[in-house]
Amino acid sequence: MFFFGFFLLLFIAYGEIFNFRKISNHLEVKNILTSIFVAGGFVITLAILAIQSVVLENIFLVFEDWRLYVGMALEIFGVWLTRKNYEVNSASITSINFALFLSIILVPILSFYGSDFFDFGNAIHLNYRSEQEMLMFLCAFGILMILYFYDKLKGHVNNILLLLLLPLSLSSSLFWTTKMMQIYNGVLYYAAIGFALLMFFVMQAVKNKEIEKFNSAHKKDAWVILGISAVILPLNILVVKFLAVEFVAIFKRVSQMMIALYLDSVENGKKPNRKDALIIALLLSVTVVMFVRT
Repeated sequence: MFFFGFFLLLFIAYGEIFNFRKISNHLEVKNILTSIFVAGGFVITLAILAIQSVVLENIFLVFEDWRLYVGMALEIFGVWLTRKNYEVNSASITSINFALFLSIILVPILSFYGSDFFDFGNAIHLNYRSEQEMLMFLCAFGILMILYFYDKLKGHVNNILLLLLLPLSLSSSLFWTTKMMQIYNGVLYYAAIGFALLMFFVMQAVKNKEIEKFNSAHKKDAWVILGISAVILPLNILVVKFLAVEFVAIFKRVSQMMIALYLDSVENGKKPNRKDALIIALLLSVTVVMFVRT
């Protein structure tokens, strides 16, 4: 599942980037299109639940767990915070990307120290030989991240607090959601989270009167977004269910790096940066070593 999970997350990352770029082309109806993005996966999860014939008792078990509502809050706050950063700190997109990549370090820390504290004992864990080994891997990832971004950080950050909160928020939501999906029916948990996100974006769309602005010019992209989300979101559930959260975080960010290099090459005619390609290769190599040893 380790290597298969990487290629699945690479495919998922491309689909997510494709969808978000489509949404960014229609900012006047961004909440409607984001609702459609979430709805595609949500409808598929409902169909899977119907096929699985999930009993009401299992559904009630999830909704009786206070951790579900923490997960909902983390996911909604993470989405709001990400969009707010792109709005307020748009002069330094690279700083935002660097903050996102900090999840490679923060998620393993949360998993190592927080799994037992929050009673995630039944989820997938990495068996480090010692705390020092875990810290050594994180140091290696940290050095490679600095080498990757040191010549890219530029632009003024308008709100440093928003930027600092971003990696903490997204790392917490990734850790929490992954662990919850591993101890419960992953499809059921995602359906609950998807419903909360869907309601949030629908309310935002109504608040901003986007329904009045939605026209035939948006419909083509809306159908594309719906179709892609209906494919990638269930695949994401599959990966998260069987892959340790540390590897989910690493593979998500490395996939984004690789796709960024690919898009720059195809769309902007830029030759792949040898330094960046080497660092990506080293990140994957360290990850393989981490997998073998844990």
